[in-house]
Amino acid sequence: MSYSYSACYCRECVCMDLNDRSRYDSSKAWCSARRQYYNPNDHACSSYFQYDESRKPISGGCYLTTIICNILGMEDHGISLECLRNFRNEYMLNHPETYVMLIEYDVIGPRIANHLMQDSNKLSIAYSLYNSHILPITNDIQSGNYENAIQRYQDMTNKLKTFYHADTTIDRKLDINTKTLGKAHA
Repeated sequence: MSYSYSACYCRECVCMDLNDRSRYDSSKAWCSARRQYYNPNDHACSSYFQYDESRKPISGGCYLTTIICNILGMEDHGISLECLRNFRNEYMLNHPETYVMLIEYDVIGPRIANHLMQDSNKLSIAYSLYNSHILPITNDIQSGNYENAIQRYQDMTNKLKTFYHADTTIDRKLDINTKTLGKAHA
């Protein structure tokens, strides 16, 4: 199969050694073709790019579902995810001031989900996120503390964006349809 380098990232190239990190900037990994450290989230170069099929994104959707179901093995229709989905559907979609956050989730959610699935420490990270962020968010929602739940969610997302150096570039037309908004479809 042929892949366009312009639609791919350095992390998807066979030349990028994701385990060899710069001692000065751990966000950069070694590129054997260019003989330099680059950010794995940079767009791939045209000169050396060779797609590594094994690095194809694994998850592709909601990072909350990735944490709860894919990594921790909990039910998709369990209490936490149902609470979060109901909050999105019943509260956030009825408050247009939250649309910016839902749009961001649609963009960044799949990217964070992919980073999580490829992380060698994903189980401990998922447990930590679940206990220190997701459970408190669901408790706030159940108690009617919606603003606090939103703030906790934003804090968690910002920490994940920073931790994974996640690209927040919007590179596609966004769907502002309230039937699909905030569902992080890849």
